[in-house]
Amino acid sequence: MDESIEKYRHDAEIIRLTAEQISKDFGSLLPEVIIPENAEMVFEEIKNQVLTVLQSLHQNKKSALRSLFYRVDLKESEIAAISASALPGLAEKIIRREFQKVLTKKYFSS
Repeated sequence: MDESIEKYRHDAEIIRLTAEQISKDFGSLLPEVIIPENAEMVFEEIKNQVLTVLQSLHQNKKSALRSLFYRVDLKESEIAAISASALPGLAEKIIRREFQKVLTKKYFSS
């Protein structure tokens, strides 16, 4: 886990805002991210929710999967080779990117 996530992993507001950002970018694919009460499990639980959506799209709607990656704003190099084995890593990248968006908005709104 990278340093910025580790620093804010227990910040309930940042976690809530990140979950909202994920829901916003995923739209109807994941309308509500469920945040577990156990703070130690937040990252893994959210990752599992995101991964479930990615796996479904990978199997059924690859074009929607690529569109989702663009909405989340992943770098082209991060999504160049989309395979089933790459999806867990992409789920992590999505969460990190959404987390960065939240921190950037919070920084510039202050």
